[in-house]
Amino acid sequence: MGVSYGEGMLGLSTLFLASADSGELAGGRAQPAVSGASVRGLVVDSAGQPVPGARVGLAASASSAVTDLAGKFELSGLRPGTQALIVRRLGYLPEEVTVNLSRRAPRDVTVRLNVLVPVLEAVVVQARRDLALERVGFASRKRLGSGRFITQEQLARRHALRIEDILSQIPNLRRGVDMNGSCITYWVDGAHWSVHPDEFMSPAEVAAIETYPASLAPIEFQRLDGCAVVLIWTKWKLGIR
Repeated sequence: MGVSYGEGMLGLSTLFLASADSGELAGGRAQPAVSGASVRGLVVDSAGQPVPGARVGLAASASSAVTDLAGKFELSGLRPGTQALIVRRLGYLPEEVTVNLSRRAPRDVTVRLNVLVPVLEAVVVQARRDLALERVGFASRKRLGSGRFITQEQLARRHALRIEDILSQIPNLRRGVDMNGSCITYWVDGAHWSVHPDEFMSPAEVAAIETYPASLAPIEFQRLDGCAVVLIWTKWKLGIR
């Protein structure tokens, strides 16, 4: 896989959106606020053609954008420093790029995506997956039994075409007060998503799913919206792709 600026394997870090620096009085005048850092760029496929509709976001952050018809994107108001930029598109392998963000100038980056080719799972892959699920806390939360847990084997037996097909079979998941009568907060590989995962991935990419009513969600995944919580762990995150 080719990346024109920086290239890295998966490694999520907790990120927060940086607010603009507050203005300070100097000589009786308020100084203008300093804006956050920004990153812009292009997402292409292995042939160098633009990839529209790809989700571009910072790891463990809700800050994200979707590439336009020309494959271009831009994120602004970001925290300066070294960050992990993750790009996802349905039908492609996710790609992570390390970017060094600065308030002085936008960071330009080109990310190349490769087509996702499903492979058969071997015993050694299953063992690696189980260890990875333990590492992200899935196994320990499953032992507590406060939510509902779906493993990769269960996902395979359902032959679902969409993640929503799986979630719709879970009793009492859709409890909420929004205009659609449902209220669900999604987390993918530890990062909060403001969109439905079906827009950027398929069930074939998923290794495990956790669902919780709002009152029983793990504290690190709780938000003030009082919505039910869905945690999705991908094969890419667990290193079993």
